[in-house]
Amino acid sequence: MTDIHEIMHNDNKSDLGNYRGSILMRFPKIFVLLAIGLFVFSLTQDCYYTNKYFQSGLDGWELLLIGWLGIFYGYFTWLANPVILISWIFAVTRQFRIGLIVATGSMLIMLSFLFHKSIVINEAPTYSKIFGYGLGYWLWIVSAGFSIIANLCRVMRGLN
Repeated sequence: MTDIHEIMHNDNKSDLGNYRGSILMRFPKIFVLLAIGLFVFSLTQDCYYTNKYFQSGLDGWELLLIGWLGIFYGYFTWLANPVILISWIFAVTRQFRIGLIVATGSMLIMLSFLFHKSIVINEAPTYSKIFGYGLGYWLWIVSAGFSIIANLCRVMRGLN
């Protein structure tokens, strides 16, 4: 394996280009891993607040388990979870163009939650006003952003 110092001082500049190229080839993998890590970390954080004192709301893992029930009340944001999972699968299987489209769709679904002013808080159904968004929500969105970047890196290089 060639040492970076040898490459820098070598008259053959193509070695330096190859080294940079190999680093750029790893970016998508790094961003997919970051996206998955942020998604998992978002599950441990509050996602939104339903009182004006911003006391603890629901953690991401709770929303991941029961959020699908919101579909029956017109809240489709939970569907971003399986969509982001599909984008990771496309990124890992090197289908970057499809992965980019799916990751972008996932982010748009996630952002649609910002248009909701209230949320169902029990099965009655009782609605409560959304007063704010927790760190978990924003990390969830950033994880989709990293998925977009991972796929975009490869698409921009013309690899798929």
